[in-house]
Amino acid sequence: NADLYYSITGTNNHGTFSISPNTGSIFLAKKLDFETQSLYKLNITAKDQGRPPRSSTMSVVIHVRDFNDNPPSFPP
Repeated sequence: NADLYYSITGTNNHGTFSISPNTGSIFLAKKLDFETQSLYKLNITAKDQGRPPRSSTMSVVIHVRDFNDNPPSFPP
């Protein structure tokens, strides 16, 4: 049964990421901020539609890069 269903299992870091259940593509659901959290660890599970269903899980680590997102300030 090669018909797979993908999901984020375990922690989803408060809904920051979502996943397409058909393709396994990971999407951003919320804005990222390096100062708040610079590293995310997601567990992605792929499950088939067999009887009994078989599954496999892997870890995905996402590193957030920092960039200057503050307006410039000039001291007098």
